[in-house]
Amino acid sequence: MPINEPVGQRVGRWSGETTGIAGGAVVGALLAGPAGAAGGAIVGEALKTVLGEMADRVLSRGEVRRTNTLACFAEREIRAALDRGRPLRTDGFFDADTSDRSAADEVFEGVFLAAQREPEERKLALLGKMMARLAFSPTIDRSECNLLIRLAQQLSYRQFCLLSLFNLANRDTYHLRSDIANNPWDLHDNDPRVGVLQEVLDLHRHTLVQQKSLAHIGHDIMVNIFLIAPGQTHVVAGLGGLLTQLMGLATSISFTDRDAVAALLG
Repeated sequence: MPINEPVGQRVGRWSGETTGIAGGAVVGALLAGPAGAAGGAIVGEALKTVLGEMADRVLSRGEVRRTNTLACFAEREIRAALDRGRPLRTDGFFDADTSDRSAADEVFEGVFLAAQREPEERKLALLGKMMARLAFSPTIDRSECNLLIRLAQQLSYRQFCLLSLFNLANRDTYHLRSDIANNPWDLHDNDPRVGVLQEVLDLHRHTLVQQKSLAHIGHDIMVNIFLIAPGQTHVVAGLGGLLTQLMGLATSISFTDRDAVAALLG
């Protein structure tokens, strides 16, 4: 069960081993190799608990497939981190409370539920990476984990492409539009740029991106799509930065997808 086994191939193999949620396969994968021992056992037990509850529910074939796909992405990311010697968080995240339920159980379940209902399956890899990295991030408490999950549910895959784009230190090669005073948006019916600009505006309303102040208009000018200057837009430190980091958007988003979004904003 090599760590670089393609996700689709592994999900297919797991599906051949079980007719439902592949909880046992996930835990077995985490306990295999150098990543085993204490770290793999701790996070594996949390995943086993959540996947066991998922297995008791009536799920469609698509929901089962998305659940197993997410589990595969998360397992691969967790095992890679453990193999590198990264320690799991030790702030009580994996400890059961008086209800015999840990913060990890709650957070992992939230991500799996989000994945089950997610029609944009390209987001599953991002959700799996985020779930895995939360297991190693003691500075992100239970409430903030749940907030990040809710935000991830609400955002589209294209908005994650936008976050990846706006987080680049050097975007000059994309020639994103910056001077909206002398070069305003000329939009028309069925213009494909309208949708992506609306998604930028939505990111701003979630306080995930911010536009640098333009002297001729003033601060915080992104009030409608006609006043969006993509070349002056950047990811805001805080939730925007956390999502970008936890999902590894710098490398998780393909150049093709990022380029396609950037082409609409030039």
